[in-house]
Amino acid sequence: MNYIIVSIFLTISTLFAFQNQSKGDDLKNLKKWKMIEYMDLNENQSDKFFPRMRELEKRMIEIKTEKELINQKLEVITKDKNATNQEVLELLNELKELDKMQDEIKYRHIESMEDILTPDQMAKYMIFEERFKKHIKDKFKEKTQKSDRRFLRNK
Repeated sequence: MNYIIVSIFLTISTLFAFQNQSKGDDLKNLKKWKMIEYMDLNENQSDKFFPRMRELEKRMIEIKTEKELINQKLEVITKDKNATNQEVLELLNELKELDKMQDEIKYRHIESMEDILTPDQMAKYMIFEERFKKHIKDKFKEKTQKSDRRFLRNK
C-alpha cells in the first residue's frame, strides 16, 4: 500500500515539475522570438548571439546565487546580537564586489557583441531586457488582478 502511495506521489511530483519546466521553456522561447523580432536579427547573427547571451545569463545566475547566500548570512548575523561590525562589513564588501563583477561582466559582454550586432541592434539589445521584464510583469499583474476579481465575486 505504501508503495502505491509513494508511486502516485512521485508521478504527480514529476508531472508538476515538467509543467513548470515547460512554462519556463515557453518563456525563454518567447523571449528569444521577441528578441529576434525586435532587434531584427538575421540567422547568422542569431547563431552567434544567443550562445553568448546564454553564457552571460549563466554567469549572472551564478553571481545571483552567491549574493543570495551572502544575504542569508547577513540576515543571520544581523539577528545575532553578538555579531561584530567587522563581520557585517566583510559581508557587505563581498556584496559590493559581486555587484562590481556583475557590472564588469555585462560591460565586457556588450563589448563582445560589436562583432555581431550593428550599433542600432546593440542599442535595442540594451533596452530589450527591461522592456521584456516590464511586459511580463504587467501581464502577470493583470492575470493576478483578474484572478483576484473572480475570487472576490465567488465569495
